[in-house]
Amino acid sequence: MKNGIQYQIASSIGFLSGVAIGFPLNKKWTYQSESSITSFLLYKYALVYLISLVVNFFTLFILVGKLNIDPKIANFISIIITTITNFLGTKIWVFQK
Repeated sequence: MKNGIQYQIASSIGFLSGVAIGFPLNKKWTYQSESSITSFLLYKYALVYLISLVVNFFTLFILVGKLNIDPKIANFISIIITTITNFLGTKIWVFQK
């Protein structure tokens, strides 16, 4: 615990904030989507990021837990993989034209 909050909680808050803020920004600027906001669109967006979170945990588990890679390096690698996962998922499935 640092500064009165556990890092897991802080990380979760950061992740959820990023998803919430990212949706309107991605819809408007990244993909310039004109589609209306529906519960199904929100569901697809949340599902892409949930899958990305699972990929992140799995990648860190393998890299750190099994291959003994330094956690900072493993996190960097995981960020690259999840960024690609998020981009492809939102471009191909969520905001496809």
